[in-house]
Amino acid sequence: MKRLVIGILCLAAPAYFLMACGSGDSATGGADTGGADKCADIKCSGHGKCALVDGEPACACDKGFFAQGLNCVAEGSAGDAGAGKDGGSGDKCDGVTCSGHGKCALLEGEPICVCDKGFEADGLECNSTLSDSGVFDTGTDDAGQGDAGMKDGGGQDAGTQDTGNPDAAGCKDGCLFAGQTACDGTDGYKECVPGGSGCLDWSVKKTCGQDATCTGNSCRCETGFGNCDDDWSNGCEADLISDADHCGTCLATCSANAICDAAQCACKDGFANCDGKWSNGCEVDTDNDEKNCGICRNECVVANGSPACYTGKCSISSCSPGFVDCDGSFSNGCETNTNLDIDNCGGCGKPCEPEHVANALCTSGTCRYDVCLEQFLDADGKVENGCERWGFFPKAFGGDKEDIAYDIEQTSDEGYVVAGYTTSVSAGGSDFWVLKLTPNGDVSWQKSYGEAGEDQANAVLQTTDGGYILAGRTSSYSGASLLAKLDQNGAIEWQKSYGGYDQAYSIQQTMDGGYVVSNGGLIKMKSSGEVEWQKNYNGAYVRSVRETVDGTGYFVAGWTSSSLLWAGKVKPTGDVIWQKATGAGWARQVVQTDDGGIVVGGNYYYQQRHNNYFPTVWVYVARISRFDDKGVLEWETTYEIPWGQNYFTGGGVQLYSIDKLSTGQYLAAGYAYHAAGDDWDAWVAVFDNLGEIVWQKTMGGPSTEITYQIRPTTISGVESGLVSAGATYSFGAGHYDFWVLKQDLQGLIGGSCAFHVDAFPPIRLASRTTATTTPTVTVQTVTPSVINTDLVVGNTAVVPEMQCTAP
Repeated sequence: MKRLVIGILCLAAPAYFLMACGSGDSATGGADTGGADKCADIKCSGHGKCALVDGEPACACDKGFFAQGLNCVAEGSAGDAGAGKDGGSGDKCDGVTCSGHGKCALLEGEPICVCDKGFEADGLECNSTLSDSGVFDTGTDDAGQGDAGMKDGGGQDAGTQDTGNPDAAGCKDGCLFAGQTACDGTDGYKECVPGGSGCLDWSVKKTCGQDATCTGNSCRCETGFGNCDDDWSNGCEADLISDADHCGTCLATCSANAICDAAQCACKDGFANCDGKWSNGCEVDTDNDEKNCGICRNECVVANGSPACYTGKCSISSCSPGFVDCDGSFSNGCETNTNLDIDNCGGCGKPCEPEHVANALCTSGTCRYDVCLEQFLDADGKVENGCERWGFFPKAFGGDKEDIAYDIEQTSDEGYVVAGYTTSVSAGGSDFWVLKLTPNGDVSWQKSYGEAGEDQANAVLQTTDGGYILAGRTSSYSGASLLAKLDQNGAIEWQKSYGGYDQAYSIQQTMDGGYVVSNGGLIKMKSSGEVEWQKNYNGAYVRSVRETVDGTGYFVAGWTSSSLLWAGKVKPTGDVIWQKATGAGWARQVVQTDDGGIVVGGNYYYQQRHNNYFPTVWVYVARISRFDDKGVLEWETTYEIPWGQNYFTGGGVQLYSIDKLSTGQYLAAGYAYHAAGDDWDAWVAVFDNLGEIVWQKTMGGPSTEITYQIRPTTISGVESGLVSAGATYSFGAGHYDFWVLKQDLQGLIGGSCAFHVDAFPPIRLASRTTATTTPTVTVQTVTPSVINTDLVVGNTAVVPEMQCTAP
């Protein structure tokens, strides 16, 4: 902190002050050690400085105040007589600058200079002072030294400097005040002493150093420089114009992230002094501070999001969940709610515009609609594009001879693969025939496989490698089961016939990558077609097989040698775990339930006399049985057309396919006698978990239509409809043709396809039982008989026929 030195102008002062100047008593605030003690507790009311006059304390008051005792009293206050006022507000201090190193004050009504540390009063100027060691006088000289006005420089030649010899540079001595004697000894510079009493040795000359000049017998810094370390040996070492640690004055520090520009503290680019305190510098990073972005107190605020400041400009850091900045404008923040905005549903620029719908809306970022408009259907299950034309269809494929489809499966591309046999485009009597269809039922490719005999595909499935496996029968190779592995384009990878029973009915790819086939017995084979084991079950015929979900074996279904519906579970080796027989019938397919049991679907028929006037007729009955995982029959139901509705020719219902829906219900299909048309129509029904009919439909034209296989279909993993395959005699190119129907989950197609009606006459639940027997069935290990076949591949070119049009 600066120590102020009070100097009293001697030459122009009254006699009172002249006596003080010549007496050796201190007139400066602190040169006399005893005087320093007397001023120690004098505060001058906080508006001035204490000084000693004749050894006694007095107040040199600030501008606007005057001395009254040892207090400084504001002008115009009580007791102000106009005398002794501060020179800052009176004429006596006007124009007095104290050389820029102090300020003017009035002491007893006369102007004096209150000088900065390192300076002392010289008239109405403040000049620098050096001690005997060549540094500033600190005002703490030994008590015998006396008046600060007696120090070096008092008699020096003002403004003179020896510039001819650098070693001799500095301020020369000279005595200026009355009563002092100048001494110019040849042994060096001397001090001025009072009254001619001799000269004191001045051991060193005063060297001002760089960026300093000797003026008025004192070292002075050049404009823009300061001697901030109180050391004249290095001169005025501080650049007060540009030094951030000494900006404008020695004690002014600009601090962090600041520079000194033209003796004023200024902030570096990207920083600001927002609290106005230079003690902590430019404390705010305006390039990155979201509270002071670009300039102080410019806070970034983002609607529905979080702000960021980047290179001094407000931006959006992130948006709240469900909100997006679609227009790129910071001013309105994250303005778009993509969970609800129909023009930006799920993302910017994603309008919800489903076609042919009522009331499109955006829910949780997904485009939805209430219902399709009349005559439109959502064929692909994709809500974002609404309801399309041609979503569901009935199509016939074939030539002028017999072509029948026995199996269909949805493929990984959401299309379908259909298999059966053709006599219209065959190499012999009949050939395997495979169609690969798109989701809309158009043909991707079609091929026949066969030789001179009867070759018929009963089952097809897509394999994990993207290809296909076919299972059926052949008479071209001694009436054996026939398997063919195809690649994804229908080319044969391998083909083999297997001895045993005459044909393979079902096939499934197992968890180990191989296959299990039902052909009256069971064949377990590797992925290459090589047989691992083959079993016959004497006393039973295996029609359908499914690997258990947990891989612990296989569920099987078929019939006993006494024509009872038969079901069981066998080990991975083919040995029986459990088996049960129920009422009369033949099981066609088995499917595993969610709780680890099975549901078996099949049929049977019996003869009944119509009346006394008409002969005996055949009555056909569907049968569904549900077993738990231990083989306990939970329920078994039969379904038939009520007697009296069969008219004169008999009839009823036959079930060939059963599958499971994601709802836990069961899907069944086959064909039923339609009394009104005196023919058979395709039949589809859904049952609940207790075997009760939920809904049923019959479909057909003026002649016979049959469904042999039905499956649920999915779109993007969501169950969305039904697809079935069989044969039609009413439509197509002639005789029986492949018949493929894509229906919704209620069995409807829509548009002009009005042939689907509620089953008529209605098929009803006829009986319910839980009675079972354990038949005598023995397992026989069969020695495999495998033949490599040589089926001929034909590229067929059948064009599908649409029976009716969707919207």
